[in-house]
Amino acid sequence: MIKYGILYFRKYVWRFLIADKSSQGEADNVQQQLNEEQKKHGDLVLLRGFMDEYINLHFKMYGGFVWQQRHCAGVEWLIKVDDDTVVHLPRMAHWIENKFRHIATKHPLLFVGVGGPRLPLRDSNGPFQKWSVSREMYPGEMYPPFVLGGFYMATTETVKTVLAQTHKINALFLEDVMYTGILAELANATVLDQRGEHFCFNSEQFWHSKKLICVDGMPKLFAVFAAKNRAQIEQNFEELKKIKCK
Repeated sequence: MIKYGILYFRKYVWRFLIADKSSQGEADNVQQQLNEEQKKHGDLVLLRGFMDEYINLHFKMYGGFVWQQRHCAGVEWLIKVDDDTVVHLPRMAHWIENKFRHIATKHPLLFVGVGGPRLPLRDSNGPFQKWSVSREMYPGEMYPPFVLGGFYMATTETVKTVLAQTHKINALFLEDVMYTGILAELANATVLDQRGEHFCFNSEQFWHSKKLICVDGMPKLFAVFAAKNRAQIEQNFEELKKIKCK
């Protein structure tokens, strides 16, 4: 990241959200590492009272959003990134400045990312059971438009307004559906799907074949989702950096 210059480095404040570990042995070992990380970098937001598991991700993001509003409310944008997503920060900064900031002047309540599937998954025993939702959890036939949790951007005013709606609904463990869909709809926020423009999945062949769009000498793609392991994360980042405009 520093290779791109201290100017870009200083534009961002990043925090890693950490909740409780499930076993005492794991917790003791991990806590020591977290203490060392916090002492060295001060980049952790430690959330207590629930396990750091997928089923509790909506609690985790709530803690992150509240932290941002209390301690970093002056930032223009909040960027949420999963650990299997790779982001080219200078390119992202370019498109925020030259595209999304202009959109946000017309739509100040705004989520930007990759549009998610609208049809709720109901099969609790199938291959997609991780995302299965019972009718008791969500009785609706379709989700509102939302963006996937691997990466999304929101103006800080969006986060503030969405948090103000949380008392109106029952919690849903699918944090992307809950915050960028259900609560965004209550807040009258705009949800902007930019898949194929600025975002893609690791499995999509068009980006590996370099058939990518540039505008005014700048590649549009700046985030790649769903790397399977560390080696693929590193490979995706190197490929992102190598994209050139003719």
